[in-house]
Amino acid sequence: MSYKPVDGSGGTGGGGGVRDAEGAKYFAEAEKTLKVKSSWMKNLVGLGDDTRYESAAQLFVKAANAYKLGKSWKKAGESFVKAADCYSQTPSGTYDAATKYMDAAKAFKNGHVPLAISSMEKALAIYEDLGRFSQCAKINKELAEIYESTDETDKAIERYTLAVDFYEGEDAKSNANSCRVKIAELSALAEKYPQAIELYESVAQAALDSNLLRYGAKEHLLRAGMCHLCLGDDVGASRALQRYSEIDPSFRGSREHKLLQGIVEAVENGDVEAFTNAVYEFDSIATLDPWKTKILLRIKNGLKSNEEDLT
Repeated sequence: MSYKPVDGSGGTGGGGGVRDAEGAKYFAEAEKTLKVKSSWMKNLVGLGDDTRYESAAQLFVKAANAYKLGKSWKKAGESFVKAADCYSQTPSGTYDAATKYMDAAKAFKNGHVPLAISSMEKALAIYEDLGRFSQCAKINKELAEIYESTDETDKAIERYTLAVDFYEGEDAKSNANSCRVKIAELSALAEKYPQAIELYESVAQAALDSNLLRYGAKEHLLRAGMCHLCLGDDVGASRALQRYSEIDPSFRGSREHKLLQGIVEAVENGDVEAFTNAVYEFDSIATLDPWKTKILLRIKNGLKSNEEDLT
């Protein structure tokens, strides 16, 4: 998933025209409704504070939807935020406020990502207070994906970790483990190999405890073994290879086992050609994903460096 960078225009995304005019009309009506302050005027038009805020919120939502249709994303987002702010002023509008902050975030993602993050954090705070932990998990995961797309790895890991906590609180083990895999993946790319190894091994064990997920354990064990090699610990990698075959008998003889065994032996022997052949053989059966490609390249570069040191 990718997000458009902030363009700073503050304007439309290309729709404009009639929809913008309609949005502006509803927005102005909402602002006018909020300005009815004096008690005699409120009684005259039948607008107590609660009704006033709710009426304004509904008008801001109409403005936001008009702006959305015109692809004026920033204006749509700002209108949804206004609606959320109004709902938060009413006794029963807390949930509606959170919903509108999330609607704002969806609009802001089209070119105004920092504003999207701000809106999501406001929604998150409300859902936490309401005890809607499933929603909290989803929002933290979505924030993690945004930070991942902008290469803010530490923030992404932090949000995925929070998502794990919330998913576990809801006993959503599968979702929690999928986030753990992302944390492991990002940790390895950030050269935090011990953390990645621990996570991959724990997720592999969880997979082995489930008949439905057992097959996926091989991938996690392969990645954990590759992280051992990134540490320059070929002895540890060799021991891990043996241990993985013991905890998952189906790992032995699999293509994942064959790749890990091949590159471990190549590193132990300082044989770049054998390493390349092992990787090529695996890639001819199952195309390497970007993560494996990066990690294998790091291992190979380390192997080349050691080879050069010996010459």
